[in-house]
Amino acid sequence: MTPQTNSGRRRQPRELVALYLPICFVLITLLLTARLDGYGKRLVGVDAPWAEGSTNDATRGAAPWRSSHSAVLAMATIMGMDAFQTFLGSLRATGYSGHIILGITGDGGWGGGEDVVDYLTSQNVTIKPYVVGSPGSYSEYKTSHARFFLYRDWIENCTSCTDGIMLTDFRDAYFQADPFATAVTLGQQYPIMVFEELVDGVHDATHSLTNHPVSICRGYTFGPHQPIFLSPRPLPPVLCSGSTMGSREGILEYLRAMTTEIKHWKNTEKCNFDMAGDDQSIHNYLYYTNQLNYTTEKGTVVNAKAIPHRTGSIHVVGVQADRIYRNVSETVGCKPWPEPCPERANYYVKDDVWQKWIPERPGFGAPNDTTSLLDPDTGMILNLDGTPSAQVHQVDRFGDLPQRWFEMMSEKGWPYNKATWP
Repeated sequence: MTPQTNSGRRRQPRELVALYLPICFVLITLLLTARLDGYGKRLVGVDAPWAEGSTNDATRGAAPWRSSHSAVLAMATIMGMDAFQTFLGSLRATGYSGHIILGITGDGGWGGGEDVVDYLTSQNVTIKPYVVGSPGSYSEYKTSHARFFLYRDWIENCTSCTDGIMLTDFRDAYFQADPFATAVTLGQQYPIMVFEELVDGVHDATHSLTNHPVSICRGYTFGPHQPIFLSPRPLPPVLCSGSTMGSREGILEYLRAMTTEIKHWKNTEKCNFDMAGDDQSIHNYLYYTNQLNYTTEKGTVVNAKAIPHRTGSIHVVGVQADRIYRNVSETVGCKPWPEPCPERANYYVKDDVWQKWIPERPGFGAPNDTTSLLDPDTGMILNLDGTPSAQVHQVDRFGDLPQRWFEMMSEKGWPYNKATWP
């Protein structure tokens, strides 16, 4: 029935629009504000509903992690010297003196010539040759899955790896501070720490890369993807499977859970996916179904902890980086990936001020995030509290924008990574 005016005249459609449009606008604004408030809480580390009980006191009274007794583990596929110098050079420049254990793949198991081996030796790296088909290589699994079995073996065989452990991707990561010292400073010595990617209403665990394999294999869904203002709760953040930290005991428990689930996927036909990245599906599935929680020998219940984006030792920059990169590509008229584009390379570097290789405030952060992403005096990527992110992960999403900055870091020996940096 069409509403009538006091005079009895029926309202015309145009009048109805004018009447109801402001009401709809107000309602949508209220819903959006509520959702953004939820994301704002994630920025400062307040647990969302699905993470209820994720905080634990398992580290209370624990001795601070000693970097000299900690370990960084990664698989390094066939790469040139530049990749090794970026990862290892930046890490050692922080003053980190602990173990670095690398699985080196490729022909002959080295992924490079004698110069690479000499460099790894000079950086006190424990080299783990990985040749598909060799004994103990777990080559019945694809490399992205086999690495979790290898990590488990390497940690168990490292008797002096007693404190903090980091499992990390290699190709797209570099360091700006000692990750273990940073964890101690932040009070984040949790037995299992997984790291959230940016939550912006578009990228979350309902994304098909994360959700699709799990829904087929396990019949589990992270929930239908919805616009931010329609979601009844903050959408679950994507947890990066290439970024995990914790204690020796905690990481071994994490690897037990991962390898058990990977075996199930391999032995179940519908779970065999010919795709890269389904290890991230497993990683997220285990966390969000509480399967990363465990009980110690003393009966203490330990819950895995999700570290909100830009608040921990590992900063996964992929979403912001991709947006900045694509924005520049569109501006200069270049196609993104993989074609080279001279107009795009070092786009933001003016008058050779190489420290300013991206905008200080690019405007691509999470809702309510007005903090600086870059320190314009050093070129370092920052956490929300303004300190340098200990590890920057998924830096490849910036494409060729940081080319000049990386050249200067290599030339100067990563001068801003020193332990004296405030």
